[in-house]
Amino acid sequence: MTGDRLRILHVVPFFPPHLGGMEQRTFELACEQARRGHDITVLTSAEPGLPASEDTGEGFRIERVPIFSPARTLPLLPTLGTRLRRLPTPAVWQVGVSHAFFVEQVALAARSRGQAFIAQMHIDPQRTTRLGVFLGPYKRALLGPALRAARAVVSPTKGYSQRVAGVYGLSEDKVQVIPPGNRFEVPIPRDLRAGDAELRLLTVGRLAPEKNLELMLRAMRQMTADREFPEVSLTVVGDGPSQASLSRAVAEMGLGSRVHLAGRLDGPDLEAAYRQADVFLMTSSEESFGCVIPEAMAHGLPVIVPDIDGPRDIVTDGVSGLIVGHDASQIAAAVGRVAREPDLHRRLVAGGEELIPRYAWRAVADRWEDLYRRVGAASSVR
Repeated sequence: MTGDRLRILHVVPFFPPHLGGMEQRTFELACEQARRGHDITVLTSAEPGLPASEDTGEGFRIERVPIFSPARTLPLLPTLGTRLRRLPTPAVWQVGVSHAFFVEQVALAARSRGQAFIAQMHIDPQRTTRLGVFLGPYKRALLGPALRAARAVVSPTKGYSQRVAGVYGLSEDKVQVIPPGNRFEVPIPRDLRAGDAELRLLTVGRLAPEKNLELMLRAMRQMTADREFPEVSLTVVGDGPSQASLSRAVAEMGLGSRVHLAGRLDGPDLEAAYRQADVFLMTSSEESFGCVIPEAMAHGLPVIVPDIDGPRDIVTDGVSGLIVGHDASQIAAAVGRVAREPDLHRRLVAGGEELIPRYAWRAVADRWEDLYRRVGAASSVR
């Protein structure tokens, strides 16, 4: 859409400084779109201590509405519809799908103003609390019709798009595939650690049940108990609702000297964690994509990921990473292969680096602009 300036509204339940893949993806896409001269607003929930509205230093505006949350994974924004109707009419309405009782408000507001909207499927709402028993009826009665009313539903991978289309009865032409972008466009030079025999594993992400981190700890316990296995340690970067239970599990498994819970890291501290690691590990039970996978690849790390939709759409087993089942022994064996087979290590790193340009934000933003044009959801703002 070269030469067209668009007014784009991103509507997401959470946004940085809240930690999560959806939040970071929206932030980085908004930054890239603002750099291209588009008029960008992000409408999201109010975090404690943050203003109701602000102009960011990245060239876009944030509007926040009060949040009522009976559970942290169930954000309710009672005034969202009212605020949507008061904002200047955008050319593009783009709503993030990740939590229940959210997309429907955007669909109603868009319809009341005669506007089309695009639903960006970050992850299908999952049961994480006792209230999850209502998810099935909710999806059939509310979320499904809202998604079918969207001009387009965007999924980050082909595998996940097929799953979403099947669950919600979406037509093949409605579901589009656009991956999240990666802020790294070229491989990052790595530090050399001469004479350091310790194998350092790294995982990065929100500490939540779907990340399945206790499985990673069980694999660590196997590795540390195996006298033939290289000396190994694990750094866990991130925070979230599972932090306390994960800390207990580390202590109960006797891994306190081998597992470091680093908490949330940003900027130079996160960069340092990537540089100091040897292998990136993921054990999630549910991912729509896995933004940290291409990020780890950009830092020259071989990646080991679970055999689920999302990661297996990024990684080709044995070429750009290793794909393993949800089994502690399989995970430990994969780590052992990478540690003991230098040729495999080099091949996986090279395969990952070849994928970096595919996920550069410039390329991803081009795909979004192409979608806006194809679905006719945007008119120019002069």
